[in-house]
Amino acid sequence: MGSCIRRVGNLTGRMLDNKKRYLLFPNSLDRKPRSFDAGAGHRAMRAPASPLSIAYSESAAGPAAAGFNVIGYASGNLGLGVYARSVIDSILARGFPVAVLDLDPGYGRKGFESRHEALFAASADALPHAINCFILPPPALGEAASEYPSLLSRPGVLNAAFCMWELPQVSELWHPGLQLFDALAAGSPFIRHSFEFSLQDAKVIDAPLFLPLRGEVRADRQRFGLADDGCYCITSFEPLSDERRKNIQAVIAAFKLAVAAAPNLKLIIKVNNAAPRGAEHRAVTRLRDAIADVPGARIISDTLPHAEVLSLFASCDIYVSLHHSEGYGLGMYEAMQLGKPVVATGWSGNMAFMDHTNACLTGYRLVPVPLWRGGSVYTSIGYSSPVRWAEANVEDAARWLATLAASPELRRTKGNAALEAITGYQKIAQRAEFLDELQALLREKRLLDPDSACLAHYLPLALQLRAQHAQRERSVLHRTVRKVQKIFR
Repeated sequence: MGSCIRRVGNLTGRMLDNKKRYLLFPNSLDRKPRSFDAGAGHRAMRAPASPLSIAYSESAAGPAAAGFNVIGYASGNLGLGVYARSVIDSILARGFPVAVLDLDPGYGRKGFESRHEALFAASADALPHAINCFILPPPALGEAASEYPSLLSRPGVLNAAFCMWELPQVSELWHPGLQLFDALAAGSPFIRHSFEFSLQDAKVIDAPLFLPLRGEVRADRQRFGLADDGCYCITSFEPLSDERRKNIQAVIAAFKLAVAAAPNLKLIIKVNNAAPRGAEHRAVTRLRDAIADVPGARIISDTLPHAEVLSLFASCDIYVSLHHSEGYGLGMYEAMQLGKPVVATGWSGNMAFMDHTNACLTGYRLVPVPLWRGGSVYTSIGYSSPVRWAEANVEDAARWLATLAASPELRRTKGNAALEAITGYQKIAQRAEFLDELQALLREKRLLDPDSACLAHYLPLALQLRAQHAQRERSVLHRTVRKVQKIFR
């Protein structure tokens, strides 16, 4: 037993070290963390050259609106890339100046979308504006603070974190990194509540995503090998975002129950970034095994441009997501935008734009998030109180799938209601009122706390962040080992 506990402890330690860094700098997992001494930190956090300092001083004195720096995966083929591009589009639509630092999400996912390329800055030092928008997951924010200290510590700036997060609480490991930011922008009420019930004195603002369709989206069943007489339900996921959270196995189970009553029903599982390291991800291999004996189910793992993914969604009849938890639910949103009925877990971020009038919602029960999930960030490690997520009612989902497959009229009715709901949601999101709130917070900060971003204030916080991370990791590791010991006793 002792060797088993030591092994779990070692694995836990590696996971805690890795999960802080893999989402921001995936290629950094093979390198050792950089040293961080006070002298080096002081040199790194020196204020920028005089032209920028003068610009901030002038902005503070006058009423002119500030511009925005967006730091994120702006060209990336992942959900956070879509989020970054949405924020950039909103800033441009409102007429504010914007510059972009395009980060590499790793695994060949950079450079997928180039429409904002003219706005890209060569480095963090070249970002000229007064409001920094970091569009990153919570585990990556502490690393961002230590990677770009001079950007966060410029005088007269506002630092905002735009996060997608999928659990109702935020791990205590990430609290110090989150609390370095002046504001937290939440893409859904679920994320807002997660921040507000986890953090002390957090300034959280609503920032709904504006995601208009770009150009005409056409269904093309022949392109994707879909039979004309089949009723196709589709689900989608990204292996690097954890297929267990997406709960694809529950979708397969619901399909197997439904197809007995609706023989024309077919299942498509669309996988994005199926081979991130050149070889097929083990999550995709597991799914291939799971559907090997399921007639009518297939996986589409080709890497497709976003327009073709939407064409695939439009070619299908139903979208299904039996997720444990979502921060937002991009696939569901896009399907509704295309006028498709959506069968979904009635819980978490998707409820920002879903209700029983416009979606086919399943019941659920709240269950504990597992203690141990390999290298996933979706674990109960790092929480002093229990954290739970939803287990969708598979029987509810199967009944919805069978009923929709049998009734083209019901599919049209639910699809039209979905489209109407998303159209109304988009009208609100298009206003991008969160940009006005960030401008107001910048003015407030300059008026009431003008020295808060200076080097003397920021450096101790950065050093404290590093120390707190180390202490929390040791504490979490000890608690985990104790839990494992109890299991084996």
